[in-house]
Amino acid sequence: MKKWFFVCCVAVSLFVVSCGNQETSYDESIEIESPVASESLQEISEESSKEQSANVENEPDERVLQVKNPSWEYYVKEDIESYSSSTVHLELMKEEANNITDVESWVQEHDVSIPQIPYGDEKYFYEYVRDSYPLIKLLIRDAASGETLFTVDFTDFSIPDECNEEYADFVNEGIRYAKIQDQVLYVATGHNTYTEWAPHNGYITAVDLESGEVLWKTEPQICNSDNFEIIGDSIVCGYGFTSENDYLYVLNKADGKWIERIPVASAVDYIVRKENTLYVRTYNTDYEFSVWNSDGTDEVEN
Repeated sequence: MKKWFFVCCVAVSLFVVSCGNQETSYDESIEIESPVASESLQEISEESSKEQSANVENEPDERVLQVKNPSWEYYVKEDIESYSSSTVHLELMKEEANNITDVESWVQEHDVSIPQIPYGDEKYFYEYVRDSYPLIKLLIRDAASGETLFTVDFTDFSIPDECNEEYADFVNEGIRYAKIQDQVLYVATGHNTYTEWAPHNGYITAVDLESGEVLWKTEPQICNSDNFEIIGDSIVCGYGFTSENDYLYVLNKADGKWIERIPVASAVDYIVRKENTLYVRTYNTDYEFSVWNSDGTDEVEN
């Protein structure tokens, strides 16, 4: 999936350079579902699109959360206490090759949905603010009422400090996925090309929504999967690309450090939990894992 996506990115970027005008697009070929009623999400999306088209810049300043990048390496706030009493363990149950393009069949077979921005969960609706490239700003709305809560701006995370200047147009880093839980915003950012062109890539960052402070930021090359799953006190994500090593990671949600790293056949695209089964879709291989607590019990919190 990411190989195909990169080829497309290169072609689109060359076209953009020749035309002197950048545009952004996203894949709408997969029908996205969520725990929120689909009609409600559609209404919220349509309403927000109209508002953005009318005047995106008129969002009140006090609703803009400008997140500062604390480091291009691993970072954790000084007073953060780590814990690992109920971290998640994944046990491989099934592994089989896929047909690369049969994503819809995979979704239907397992009766799952793939959360991709724009999407909604029980409390929030997340969508891009499409006034910049890369897509580095998110509009967060109340899922029930459609009320705009705030805009989060990760512009400070978009240009890596070390990159091959020849490929600078390809390494701008955007927001890949986001999730709010217990007043903490978890955001995955990164670019879609080779690590050797820009090694500081593929992060998840945790932001305290009350203070606006970054609580922690993972080390680089931890997450470039299209989504991640928060399971109890852990976060499951994936990283990989072409000839690079491909892994599924289990992170400590308290401090962002990885506590388990599972080699997989190719780059992780989607991670979807259904009760105590975790379905993982990579570029050419599908996996099923049983989800357990580190203490051996199978009663894992959401």
